[in-house]
Amino acid sequence: MALPLIVVVGLLLSCLAPTLGRLLGQKVAPLLALFPAAVCLWLCATVLPNLDTPLLFEAPWIPSLNMSYAFHLDGLSALFMLFISAIGTFIFMYAGGYLGNHPQLGRLFAFLLLFFSAMLGLVIADDLILLFIFWELTSISSFFLIGFKHESEEARRSALQALLVTGAGGLALLAGLILLGDIGGTYRVSELLLRGDTFIRHPLSDAALLLILAGAFTKSAQFPFHFWLPGAMVAPTPISAFLHSATMVKAGIFLLARLHPLLSDHLWWTPLVAGAGAITMTYGALRSPWERDLKTILAYATVSVLGMLTMLLGLGVDKAIPAFVAVILAHAFYKASLFMVAGILDHQCGTRNIDELRGLRSALPITSVAAGLAAVSMMGIPPLFGFIAKEKLIEAALKAEWYGMLMIAAVFVSAACLTVSAWQVGFRPFRGTPKPTPKQAKEGGPLLWAGPLFFAILPVPLGLLVSFWSGPFFSAAVGAIQGQNLEMTVKLWYGFNLALLMSFLILGAGVGLTLKRDKITAYLKRTVYAKWPAAFHGAAVFQFGLKQAFALANAQTRILFQDALRHNLTFIMVVFLGLGFTILKITNVAWPFNPVPLDNPPLFELMIGLVIVAAIAAAIRAQSMVVAAACLGVVGFAVSCFFMIHGAIDLAITQLVIETLTVLLFVLVVHRFPDFNTKESELRRRFDALLAAASGAFMTLLIWKADLIQLQDPISGYFAENSMTKGYGQNVVNVILVDFRALDTLGEIVVLLIAALGVYSLTRQKLKKAKKATEGGAA
Repeated sequence: MALPLIVVVGLLLSCLAPTLGRLLGQKVAPLLALFPAAVCLWLCATVLPNLDTPLLFEAPWIPSLNMSYAFHLDGLSALFMLFISAIGTFIFMYAGGYLGNHPQLGRLFAFLLLFFSAMLGLVIADDLILLFIFWELTSISSFFLIGFKHESEEARRSALQALLVTGAGGLALLAGLILLGDIGGTYRVSELLLRGDTFIRHPLSDAALLLILAGAFTKSAQFPFHFWLPGAMVAPTPISAFLHSATMVKAGIFLLARLHPLLSDHLWWTPLVAGAGAITMTYGALRSPWERDLKTILAYATVSVLGMLTMLLGLGVDKAIPAFVAVILAHAFYKASLFMVAGILDHQCGTRNIDELRGLRSALPITSVAAGLAAVSMMGIPPLFGFIAKEKLIEAALKAEWYGMLMIAAVFVSAACLTVSAWQVGFRPFRGTPKPTPKQAKEGGPLLWAGPLFFAILPVPLGLLVSFWSGPFFSAAVGAIQGQNLEMTVKLWYGFNLALLMSFLILGAGVGLTLKRDKITAYLKRTVYAKWPAAFHGAAVFQFGLKQAFALANAQTRILFQDALRHNLTFIMVVFLGLGFTILKITNVAWPFNPVPLDNPPLFELMIGLVIVAAIAAAIRAQSMVVAAACLGVVGFAVSCFFMIHGAIDLAITQLVIETLTVLLFVLVVHRFPDFNTKESELRRRFDALLAAASGAFMTLLIWKADLIQLQDPISGYFAENSMTKGYGQNVVNVILVDFRALDTLGEIVVLLIAALGVYSLTRQKLKKAKKATEGGAA
């Protein structure tokens, strides 16, 4: 019960956060941080010591579709929940220190809690559809977080860009998950992972794999979908640190890891996943060191590590998955610390440009220590945990059978460039002679520096003590990814080997690149950046495509929909009939036309039918709209007579009331309209007549066909039998509307309410304009 309760509590706190923010101001930050802290402590005290017995929860949702509220906490889920909750705790406190008494602080925490809860739900969901719901909830909440500064056009543009890219991937993912559920015969993830052979042999496995990879790649910023992540840096630093160190960008990585036992044996898994990961890793690493903005440097470094993690999942060697677990854990801690350091520099100095930041060690002593330790972990220097992660990465690359030498080269170049990035963020702003900054640099309060300092210090004992207690934790996480029970240990020292030699060679290459950084940057400006037009950058291509899509939509609207309502209705009906008859032709629908018995036609029904036909003919030949509205009212009244004949008195009364009101409204409105235009050409009249006849014939055929098809047993008997026992009403129709189909009725009421509010607002606006015009004339 604890698993769904965690998500529910987070969602409830998200609803309360705006109110708490208004009441408590900055004090709301440590208060709300207690929730992720409690989750983290619960994991450490209850879950981690018992990883050999996963936690399960299941409650019915849609039994007919084999869907349930199912949650599953195993080694992989525990790994993600651990760093999500740990980082979330300090990010919440950091947000309070960063934004102070910002008027929208409560709104920020509402979105942060919503995102936090969605991520927790995502990593423990054991139903594909439930997983997708949480997946989309992370996209929606991240849209609000990235666009937190909604008054900024850049923030709105970046938020929309992230939403469209990840949302498009989400649609592909939904299709892939539905295919996956149909192939496996269940939507339970834990059951699907045991049916890898069934998936591989199925003819739709290729389509399912490609769709799932599309969703994961867009979410985790894999090339060529990487561009949205650097653009998201316009968000305040607490948001960037949370989204891009431990949560949103790792959602796609988590999905690939979760489905690894099911998908990894597919023929296309290794070339697609390892290939995309290697390209992304190399591209991000090559871009990162030469940027000037601290958050942009970290953004491209994050892109590189995300590619690294994807590559490890795709390599298919025994060393890759342990390396994946080590890298994802190390990255979460050092990247969260460095993002928060970048935010402190921006907040306390007024700039994130590394060319303007020098000699800040004395002004920001605590921040400088945190930055240095986090950078050392990112560089992979012993004895920090980052060194263990880098050594595992190198071991996996050395074992790679798929284009092994290319993988080794990509890892070498990427790790060397990331060493330069770590130096740029962690050491360069604090060394040398101090430079004047836009703001007087000084250390912030504990809410600001507690998080970066904690995650910078943590890799030190983690690297030193990992050999003694990491076995069960790493074994559970690696076993969950590989789909089998494993016994493994992680050590700081494996002796002198090729991986250790490469690690120090990478470090040396990084130092050499750091010393030549300024010359390399100048060279890139003159050559690559100058000759590589902005139009070829991912974000520019996306914006160009989005602009062309809007232009196409506008042109299409101008051509297809005009100011004349008659033209629009004609177009809609032509398309409707064309598609309808085409579908009927393609599907070869059989039409078992049973003749209507006319031997003894009911006299009253025949008379009512004749009245309806006469009223319609009169409406067609009417020369004014008032007469036409009255004739259509006769049709409605005649239909109510049908209801009365068949005993539906309440429906007849409802129909009479609605028709009366409708006719009155029509008469009140249309009497102000001009008379019908009687000057249309004969050809136009004939076309309208043909279109009307075709529409009527098509709808008649459909209704006739629908009346002859009975796919399921009628439900009318159920309503009649249970009207009294379950709805406590003798009127079956009323019980259906109020009880059995209450949500439908509620939806109709909401639609009417919205329409009424729209009419009211337009009327009020017109009255205001008339009042202003009157006052202006009087003046």
